[in-house]
Amino acid sequence: MKQELSDRDKALLSNIDQFNSTFRDSGWHVSNVSIQSRDLSRIQLNNSSIRQAEITQIVIKDGVVQNTTFEDVNFISPSFNNTEFNNVQFIDSVFDYPKFMSVKFTGTKFTNCKFKGVKVENSQFNTSLFEETSDERGVFVNAEFDNTRFNNNKFNYSSFYNGKINNSVFLSSSLKDVKFYDMQTSEVMFENDTFNGTTFTKGTGAGLKFSRCRGEKGLTFVRTTLENIIFEDCNDLRYLTIHGTTVNNLSFNRNQNIINPALNESKLNSLSIRNSEFSQFDIEESEITGNSLISNSVIKGFNFSS
Repeated sequence: MKQELSDRDKALLSNIDQFNSTFRDSGWHVSNVSIQSRDLSRIQLNNSSIRQAEITQIVIKDGVVQNTTFEDVNFISPSFNNTEFNNVQFIDSVFDYPKFMSVKFTGTKFTNCKFKGVKVENSQFNTSLFEETSDERGVFVNAEFDNTRFNNNKFNYSSFYNGKINNSVFLSSSLKDVKFYDMQTSEVMFENDTFNGTTFTKGTGAGLKFSRCRGEKGLTFVRTTLENIIFEDCNDLRYLTIHGTTVNNLSFNRNQNIINPALNESKLNSLSIRNSEFSQFDIEESEITGNSLISNSVIKGFNFSS
């Protein structure tokens, strides 16, 4: 069972200015504690560590947390608003129904963490890392990810709306029934990932690259406008669908066992297929202009219709 905070810490947390002054240099270091139902707005948490703790229904507004480690912490319904996290580590921690509103993460690492029902709005993730972390039914609205990596993560029924992803990598991750809606993307790489029912809708930007990816239910692009969509070294990618989409360059290189891809009501300036194997490629009511190429490839069933 977690212990209550000491009377001294309780008193200090009731006076945030005094708390900030007391721990400005030494940091606040606590373990095996329970922190409940506190308004910690304007907190300045520097060079601190919180371990083996349970934090329930706290509110932090206009706070700054930096150079701090949270390890084996269970966050239950926390609310963060207009707060900065700089060089913060979250390790082996659980977030149940957290809210992040206008929060900025810089150099923040989430390692072996679990998110359930997270809600993120108008927030930024810069040079951050999510590693061996899972998200269940998270909703990200107007969230921006820049130079952020997602390594060995699991996304289940996650949704990303009206945000931006730039210079970021999804590596060895699983995306099940994930929705990307009206997202702006630039230099985004999906590498060695597994897709099951992932959809990109109304997205724009420089494009997406998929390398060594696979999927039972595959990928769907709907009414998306991108400079490039590139598939490279992908195997066993099923039911790739591109609908009502405009792409300058759609490229397949060194892909094996791409099953039932479909291109319909779309416009391509260039279609390039090299060293790849497809099963039943359907192209319907689509325009392909410019320079296109099919080289050293096997297509078992090619259907064109208008």
